[in-house]
Amino acid sequence: MSWSKLVHGIVGATSACIVLLHSVPNVFPSLVINQQSLPNADVPCHIQQAFVEVAEKMNISHPDKVKLFINNGSSSISVGSTLLPGGAAIGISRLFLYTDLQEISESGLAFKGKKINLHTKAGEKLSNALLFNEEELKFILAHELSHLKNLDFTTNCFLPAWWLYFTYRAVPIVSVNLPPNVLLKIAVQCFLWLSSYWIFRHQNISLHHNREFAADEQAAMLGVNYIKGGISATLKKMKVNETLRGMNGSDGRMLYSVEGNDLKDWAHPKLSERLRKLEEIYAEKYLGKTTG
Repeated sequence: MSWSKLVHGIVGATSACIVLLHSVPNVFPSLVINQQSLPNADVPCHIQQAFVEVAEKMNISHPDKVKLFINNGSSSISVGSTLLPGGAAIGISRLFLYTDLQEISESGLAFKGKKINLHTKAGEKLSNALLFNEEELKFILAHELSHLKNLDFTTNCFLPAWWLYFTYRAVPIVSVNLPPNVLLKIAVQCFLWLSSYWIFRHQNISLHHNREFAADEQAAMLGVNYIKGGISATLKKMKVNETLRGMNGSDGRMLYSVEGNDLKDWAHPKLSERLRKLEEIYAEKYLGKTTG
């Protein structure tokens, strides 16, 4: 086997593995449920009822194929599609289980391995931001259902593999007419690979952000109560991050901004940007005002 055929096979196999790696959780959402669900936590009736209402309002096809579970984390997630045999799943943040501060205090929520004391200064700042209401729940459900309805998971499944294979094919074509100098060809090809990756990374981030904005907008357009829930939920997330910034000491400045943005989350837009867009939609659609 020639060297070129070996490299071609490796690139092809790697591309296929990337597609497979990102596709499996969406084709078999039960794997995600088993891995990320909160142990022994049933979905409360009010969450199930809210889901039925939101799914009907959004005209979701086959809502019965969406499995709800409680995600063992502070964020909600979605995988799969109602168009696939395995269906879809939405993991609701465990924070939606709690209806008062007593339940949060008894929930075992911890920070750096230590139970959070809600009676401390930092705990008091977190208190109200850790309790979510029905409007916020419905907005979160609508946001995740928008991801499912728009098949947003396909971005991760196919875009990285397409970039890898396209770049592998394009770089030799671009550099074929270079002078017969080995070092020059290596330098140019390295430059082309790095440039291609830089473009891919920025376009990938932009695409992810646009899909998050689109999911926010689709949820916000369902009604004034939905967008109010989205605004208040976003403000609470920012308050939590702002508090965690202080609790993490010097490391907090690298994790969260002063406004409460998560500095390590590349796949989601800044919370402050999402809040601004939601407020613009609220002003334009529900208050009849135009923004400058």
